[in-house]
Amino acid sequence: MSSVKDKSKEKSKKSRDPSSQQEKNKGLSEASLDANHILSTLKDKAKKSQKLPVPQTGVPKGWRKATFLIRDEHHEKLKEISHWERIHIKDILAEVLERFFSSVKAKS
Repeated sequence: MSSVKDKSKEKSKKSRDPSSQQEKNKGLSEASLDANHILSTLKDKAKKSQKLPVPQTGVPKGWRKATFLIRDEHHEKLKEISHWERIHIKDILAEVLERFFSSVKAKS
């Protein structure tokens, strides 16, 4: 029993030991310096590049993720058609754009 108490006393002494606390704080300050360096490097890179790349993970070949603004009523119609026809909005837009681009080619 006394050995368990002795070990717990040693642990509590170590945790109160200022040198061990300084070592822990030193490690934390080095980590925060590394984090600050990484953040500043990333900010510098972001400033240098005009456009940040859009992540294309999980996108099939020949497709691209993009953000567009559309009118609220068009969005509502797309959602309704998608729901009732059981078609993804991306597939509806692909079809609409294909038809539009083929009509533009025919005119020119």
